[in-house]
Amino acid sequence: MRILIFVAAIFTIGLYSCSSPSDTRGYPPFTLMDTDSAVFATKDIPQNKGLLMVYFRSDCEHCHHAAQMMKEYIKSYNVNVWMITGEDMEMMRMFEDMSGLYEIDNLKILRDYEHNMHSWFDFKELPYIVLFDKVGKQMQVFKDLPEPKQVDSLLTNKSKSS
Repeated sequence: MRILIFVAAIFTIGLYSCSSPSDTRGYPPFTLMDTDSAVFATKDIPQNKGLLMVYFRSDCEHCHHAAQMMKEYIKSYNVNVWMITGEDMEMMRMFEDMSGLYEIDNLKILRDYEHNMHSWFDFKELPYIVLFDKVGKQMQVFKDLPEPKQVDSLLTNKSKSS
């Protein structure tokens, strides 16, 4: 009987750790680094504002397209935007420079130097774009960069139903 309980407990823990964040959990536990080597963790996400998280690679054509769209949308987003990569610092800086995405108030380009995002999200294609509400619950995964109106509408409808 003890073995059965132990196996059931391990199975339950395994399911929890491998499930997607579309359930009731908040932000994934992570530690990231910006291009100035400043460290950001889950606790550093600004509160009471949504977060659009965009996981990218510098050699991804769709990611470059999303970065160009980001330049157009970024000032209209009423959320914080964190673009994250698992690549080395040099590649991250090159992507930031080539895309012209530096010194934008609500945007951070960050490095997942511990590669924890892959254990949390099930990336099937890039960019991988996730919207979190103001309390850190995952709202939606997008195939393409959402327009600011779509993000606002999702967040507004969420707060009306809460």
